[in-house]
Amino acid sequence: MIIVAIVMATRKPLAYPDDFCSVVHSVLRHHLVCSYDAIADGVTHKQVIDEILRQVIAA
Repeated sequence: MIIVAIVMATRKPLAYPDDFCSVVHSVLRHHLVCSYDAIADGVTHKQVIDEILRQVIAA
């Protein structure tokens, strides 16, 4: 729904990848739970989301 709001607010004909990238961190952060091992290793939610995006964009 947030993407629809962004598209309507910017009057674009459709959603572009940049629209998704602009909200992905705030949306996914609430759905990720880092393991205790990851926390101990200093892995952050941002690093996990960045790696997911990197792999999706590369595919």
